Amino acid sequence: MSAIRIIIDKLKEKSCSKKELMEVVSEYAKTHEAARKRVERNLKKLCEMGLVEKRDDKYHWYIYPNLFEDYADLEAKRTHSRQLIPGLKSIAGLREDGLTGIMTSEDGKPIPNEYLRILEESAKEHLHYYPEIWKVLTEYLEFTNESNRIKSELRKELERILEVETGLKPREYLSGNESFVSMAIPGLIYDHIADFLSQGTSKFLQYDEVKGELWFHGTAIARGAHLFNIVKNFIDRQVENENVKERVCLAEERQAEAYRKLAELQENVRRLILKIRSGEPLLGRCGTCPKVYFKPQSQKIGAEK
Repeated sequence: MSAIRIIIDKLKEKSCSKKELMEVVSEYAKTHEAARKRVERNLKKLCEMGLVEKRDDKYHWYIYPNLFEDYADLEAKRTHSRQLIPGLKSIAGLREDGLTGIMTSEDGKPIPNEYLRILEESAKEHLHYYPEIWKVLTEYLEFTNESNRIKSELRKELERILEVETGLKPREYLSGNESFVSMAIPGLIYDHIADFLSQGTSKFLQYDEVKGELWFHGTAIARGAHLFNIVKNFIDRQVENENVKERVCLAEERQAEAYRKLAELQENVRRLILKIRSGEPLLGRCGTCPKVYFKPQSQKIGAEK
């Protein structure tokens, strides 16, 4: 058994001095000095994480749900935890507040974005104390960031090639008669490969002779008769480019992994929210936590006398 697990289990039973913890850990250590180093190292780590608090030469397990001084302190943590529910929902992408997309508090009041950001930051600090949830959240963000990185690099590369071949800098749709090529082309190529991997481009490319505009998947992507063949050939070439296809497939695989992790994260957060609504305060601390006080396990609220 690891030293940190021994220490945590012992502190959950009662508050202990360093000497008392060394006596327990020494049963699993080769020497007294080894036990001392392991206890000091792990206590320092637990204190830095906010899981353990030192008072009166004893170490107290901070996050044990029933170690509150009195019910006022317990209720303060419960209230704080309920206030962070919108932050938890936002982190997990749970928009369960109607069609508006506006996050609301537990009593149904809209939450301004600047306040929601604070709730998210505070809720994320508490999620550090839930290793399984934090692991899933981290993996979800890693897969999402990797997918976005591949997409961004591909888009920039295609924009650069398009600018060289047309002599025009890709831009947003331009009204009037001036020639232009659209900055949406790289994204449309990506979407076309992702959705129509085995199909050509012919039925998705259309030319409006009246306006002199080339359209791709219902979007005007270029204007100017001299650009028609250049842009068409560019799109046809990139859609069949094996390197581009591989990068699109890799980005889609990463995004699919992210969606799977997101579903797992949402399930875990829903369960956590249910616990909060049932009266269990969040574990750990955050920058907006109220100051509350704790007692040893033997003196906890509801303890048998």
